[in-house]
Amino acid sequence: MAIKTFTSGEVLTASDTNIYLNNGGLVYLTSSNISGTSVSINNCFNSAYQNYEILINVNNASNSTYFLYQNRASGVNSVSSYTSVGILMGVSGGTQTNNNFSGVQAVSSARVGYVAQASSAGGSRVTVLSPQILGYTNLSWQGGGRNNDSGLEAGFGNAIHYLAAQYDGFTLSFSSTISGIVRVYGYRQA
Repeated sequence: MAIKTFTSGEVLTASDTNIYLNNGGLVYLTSSNISGTSVSINNCFNSAYQNYEILINVNNASNSTYFLYQNRASGVNSVSSYTSVGILMGVSGGTQTNNNFSGVQAVSSARVGYVAQASSAGGSRVTVLSPQILGYTNLSWQGGGRNNDSGLEAGFGNAIHYLAAQYDGFTLSFSSTISGIVRVYGYRQA
């Protein structure tokens, strides 16, 4: 669709407004509270959108926690067909730390986030590309949070699910108990 330019004094119609409101940005699809070590969301990926954004907000973690992602289609896909690369960085007590996890291959889930230490607030933003298309699903993420001594932990990474199939949902698993919320948005295709 061509972008229309409006000039001073021109009438903006309801039709024009509706066209522009309906043809751009992210569309909220669903959300679920997190209370424990996993959460599954079904029927959120569909043919209306090709790409998605998942926001994971953590209110509390019982320990330092990795976030792990698995595609779903009539159940979780736990076949060892995920590869993840990324880096975690931190500043704690004036000391910087780095922890690469490149080369995590042929495993049953993809790393898509991390929060540090108990009582830290933080989270992760995960971009999911083409889970509904018969092909590979690509993931990228960034996130982090405060650790207990007022330091900061942050990370980013990419992953691929290299089993060519169509998926309609996902499961997030956490390496320790957390509370929070996960929200799913679709990218409009206009």
